[in-house]
Amino acid sequence: MMKRLNRLWVLYSKEWLRLRRNPAALMAVGLLILMALLVSIESKASAQAKRASQGPCLVVYPAEDDFIRHLKANQHPRLPVRFQALPRAFEPGVRMDYPARVSCVAEIGMRKTESAAKTDSAANTDSARAERRVLFRYAGTDLKQINGLSRWVLAGLAAYHSGDNIQQGLRPLPAKAAATASSTFDLGSSKSKAVVGAMLMFSTQFFVCCALFISLTAHERERGITQALAMTTAGPGEQWLAKFLFHLTLSLLASAAILQILMPVMLQAALSWLLIVCSSIGLISIATLLTSLSRSQTSASLMGFCYLMLVGVVFALAQNFPAFDVLRGFMFEFHSISLQTLLLDRPDKDFVVKGLIHTANLMIMPVLLMGLAIWVWKRRGWRQP
Repeated sequence: MMKRLNRLWVLYSKEWLRLRRNPAALMAVGLLILMALLVSIESKASAQAKRASQGPCLVVYPAEDDFIRHLKANQHPRLPVRFQALPRAFEPGVRMDYPARVSCVAEIGMRKTESAAKTDSAANTDSARAERRVLFRYAGTDLKQINGLSRWVLAGLAAYHSGDNIQQGLRPLPAKAAATASSTFDLGSSKSKAVVGAMLMFSTQFFVCCALFISLTAHERERGITQALAMTTAGPGEQWLAKFLFHLTLSLLASAAILQILMPVMLQAALSWLLIVCSSIGLISIATLLTSLSRSQTSASLMGFCYLMLVGVVFALAQNFPAFDVLRGFMFEFHSISLQTLLLDRPDKDFVVKGLIHTANLMIMPVLLMGLAIWVWKRRGWRQP
């Protein structure tokens, strides 16, 4: 037993020595970790910009009247609204300066119409009808707040039973008060950050457990090193076990570094470690099968690339074709990415059900693949092609 453990330790140490002589692999892993750091920085900046764009809304007016007092008495239930009186009336073509944190503005003013002016000159009274001017301004591309403000103001007009004519419009705020431009894929939201984090985690595990396994093992197999080692006291099974432990250890270290950057609390969750282990087992098994069934290092690497493209095509077509959606359900990669997204995102009401389904599939599929990979490796994987 001790001799077997010593042989396993020697083979395991050999894999680390090979990695030291391959700095490109270490640079690739470091690049993926750096990408996670950049995503974390960008998500924080996007969250700050999003909070800035969700600043308070202003209701500005030159003079307080009964309608303004009606709005003050019936505040918006969810939208933060502040009232601000202006020292002068609104002038056509003149823009008002507002604080940068203000996301939407309702400019409410009064002006007399031409018919009102004729009435004033004919009757010389103060009962002439006026036209109420309501102009809504907004910042950024998110129209949720300005829509809420406009509905609240117009509903207030209807409830106030004002007999005035209403003129309303919608214009963007000046560039000074506009929020920071955001992309369609908003890293400020937890869902987008979870999707990007899950893809980074899977990419890291794919490189460490599949691409690197194929590169190192296919090179040894092509040169006959694995066959020479199998003729010693270290059999093919011990060789594969040493490679498996090496790539699993490297995957755990790289994944832990990414989780420490994206969401450190996940390092304390047992389900997160189970996910990393099961996903790594599946990818190592796929790499073992591809290496065993190929004749050279070049063909093994090409088959690994085709495997990755196949996963991407199935994922893309599953959105529109039910048959590919069923096929995706039998792929452990889908359950790995989905469960990682659920863990990085804020849990919803269906988290327990979805998590159990993905976890059960992850605990079954990779184990079956590993059994098949060990059988193929012992049959022909260690032999020189």
